Amino acid sequence: MRAVACLLFGAIALGSLVAQTSADQARVRTRHLAIESETLSGPDREKIVHKFEANAYPTWGTAELAGEMRDRVRDSLQILGYFRASVAEPKISFVRKAGDTTVIDMTVAVEEGPRYYMGEIRFRNAKAFPTTRLRQAFLIQTGDVFDTEKIRKGMLSLSSLYDSEGYLYFMDVPVTTTDDSRHIVDLRFDLDEGKVFFFGPLVLDGPEPRAGAGQALLKSWSLLKGRRYSGEVLLRWFIENRVNLPAGEHIYSDLVQTFPDPGSQIVTVKFSFPLPAS
Repeated sequence: MRAVACLLFGAIALGSLVAQTSADQARVRTRHLAIESETLSGPDREKIVHKFEANAYPTWGTAELAGEMRDRVRDSLQILGYFRASVAEPKISFVRKAGDTTVIDMTVAVEEGPRYYMGEIRFRNAKAFPTTRLRQAFLIQTGDVFDTEKIRKGMLSLSSLYDSEGYLYFMDVPVTTTDDSRHIVDLRFDLDEGKVFFFGPLVLDGPEPRAGAGQALLKSWSLLKGRRYSGEVLLRWFIENRVNLPAGEHIYSDLVQTFPDPGSQIVTVKFSFPLPAS
């Protein structure tokens, strides 16, 4: 039996949620995790328990906590290849509050199902790069355990590859095809590469930290202007020009803003000098 479905399993969504959490967000740590299952192997059980008991995780709040932890347990099972794992709502006991971290005990019933293995990875509408190069972004081979964490990392590598060549609005839609009789998962990415963007003008705003800093930055920028846009290149330029930046620690995202224009395919970059301390 074969089935086709969009790759919307919890691991992908969970990876996006984690990436959006802030450093000062409330966190939860599991003091003790009990997994109720008659079939989950001892080694796999230990891996999941150790992962939860050794780490603290961001949370949106106590009202959503049970759902968040259920998704994290399912994610841990899918990383181990249990692609169709089913996880019940966890039973949570609140132990104590430690600063911004809530400590809990948790019991959860799971039905992990069979372990699945990686089939083929294919790409549709790939024009900017050969498909062999795109496949190299995924460090998982045919026949390996289907590890959703490796798939997540591969998708990030794919986005970085396109960003490096100016494809600012690159999108990839993953679709799975499962063979439930052989426990194989094939993966296809439907790509929308979008247009190539280029570095445009640099706009400076605010008082320069020392005389001539602005002119020095504009001169350095002239070597970048017109090249294919890349977030990595922009960050490297920022670091290389620190001598003309204000003294002290400053967050890159607070100082640099980008304004892409889809019509001209030009990215205007605005650099804001912070106001001097009074």
